[in-house]
Amino acid sequence: MLARSLGLAIGFAFSTSLGEFGATSFLSRPDHMTLPVAIGRLISRPGAQSYGMAMASSVLLAAMTVIVMSVAERLRPPEVTSW
Repeated sequence: MLARSLGLAIGFAFSTSLGEFGATSFLSRPDHMTLPVAIGRLISRPGAQSYGMAMASSVLLAAMTVIVMSVAERLRPPEVTSW
């Protein structure tokens, strides 16, 4: 029972951390930029090319979240019925 809960908690924590902008913008360095910080910087720049790259990065972030959640769901142990 504990393995299922821990597996889903790890998956949710990872997917939440992918989109956490406040903490990553505070802790990231310019030479090691995270995806949420890159999206924020691209959106703040004017121009259609920057906006397009920000939208492409957003799709990549969403796809990574879907993949992580799908893997967490697939690795989940089967439900045990006790009745």
